[in-house]
Amino acid sequence: MSARLIQRRASRVWCVLLATVLVGCTSVINGSPATWRAQSRSPAGSAPAQVPGSGAPSGTSSAPAGGCPASYAAPDPKRPKVALDFMFSADLSTVRGTEHISFTPDKPITELIFRLTANTVPTVAAGNKIVVESAAADHGGTTATYTRSGADPSTQGGLLHIPFARQIAAGTTVNADIAFTITIGAESFDRFGRAGDGAARYAWIGTGQPLLAWERGVGWHAEDLIQFTAESATSEAMDTALVVAAPPNDTVIMSGDPSDPPVAASGNRTWRSHIAAARDVSVAVGPFSVSDTVVQGVHLRLGAYTDKLRDQLVPEFQRAITKLAAQFGPFPFPSLSVARLPAQGGGIEYPSSILMLDGSRLVAVHETAHQWFYAM
Repeated sequence: MSARLIQRRASRVWCVLLATVLVGCTSVINGSPATWRAQSRSPAGSAPAQVPGSGAPSGTSSAPAGGCPASYAAPDPKRPKVALDFMFSADLSTVRGTEHISFTPDKPITELIFRLTANTVPTVAAGNKIVVESAAADHGGTTATYTRSGADPSTQGGLLHIPFARQIAAGTTVNADIAFTITIGAESFDRFGRAGDGAARYAWIGTGQPLLAWERGVGWHAEDLIQFTAESATSEAMDTALVVAAPPNDTVIMSGDPSDPPVAASGNRTWRSHIAAARDVSVAVGPFSVSDTVVQGVHLRLGAYTDKLRDQLVPEFQRAITKLAAQFGPFPFPSLSVARLPAQGGGIEYPSSILMLDGSRLVAVHETAHQWFYAM
C-alpha cells in the first residue's frame, strides 16, 4: 500500500498488526515452508495455521503447547494453477498477454468471473486499460460477456464473464484461456505506469491480468471496481508460472525469483519464474541498476534507476527483512524482488515483489511487512 494511503487505513492496519503481534503466529504460505520456534506469547488454544481460503487446518503443521504451529502451512493442493505470459513492446507502452488457468471450485458454478483491474476509472484516466481479445473455457464454456461494474465507460467493462451451458458441479476442474492487451499510460501513482524515454524508459504493471475473482467457501466477488487509486483485489492463492518477454537491453524485476536470461544481440529476452502460492503478480521493466544479496536465506533482488538509490535501498530492505522476521517468523517467500521506479508516490506490495515509488524507510518497512500480511 502506498505512503499516501497509509494514513487513511492506519488505525485498521495497526489494530490488525497489534493483534497479530500478540498472537505471534502467521498462516502465510510460500511453497517452501520454514520451521521456526513458536513464540510463548501465543494463547493456549489458538487455532492452528490454515491454508488461506481452505477453511481447514493444514496437515503439515504441528501446533506445540504454545498454540503456534512449528512451520508455515503448505500450499493448498486444491489451489488454482495459472500460467501468465506477458510480452512488452519495444517502447514499453503495450503488453500482449495470455493467461491459462485451471480452477476447481468448492461450490457449483455457472460461469467464471475475472476482474479487469486496469479498467478502473482513475487508472484509465491516466492512460491505462486492458482489452480482452479472446476468452474461452472447457466444459461447455460459451461466448464471453462483460459487465460495467464500475469500470470506465470507454472500456469493455470491469468484469469478464465466461458462462457455461450448464451448471458445473463442485470439485470439477475447469480450464480457461484468455488473451489480452494492456495499454500502459504515462507516469501515474498507480499499479500501472511508464516513465522516462529513450534508453532510460521504464514501465510497470501490477494486477495486469484478468484476475480470477473467487473466494473459497464464499464464491464470486462481483462487486464494482473501486473509484479511487488503491489496491482492491480478491483472488485465491494460486500455483503461478510467470513468463515475461522484454527488450534485450532491459532488466525485468518481477514476482518470483527468475534467473537472468542470456544477453541477446537482438530480439527480446525472456524471464521465467514460478511461485508455489501467489494471489497476484507485478512486473517492472527497464535498465535497472541491480543488486543481488541474500538475507537470512532470502534472495533479495533490488533494481533502481540509479546506482545511488540502489545502494541506499538495499540496506533498508535487508534491515526490514531481518527485523520483521524476528517479530513475525521467517520471511514467507524464498525471494523478494524490489523495483525502485522513477516516479513518486509510495509503494505497492505483491507476493514476493514490491513496486517502489518512494525511497523512505517508512515505505520500505511497510511494503515488506505486507509480505506477511498480503491482501489484509
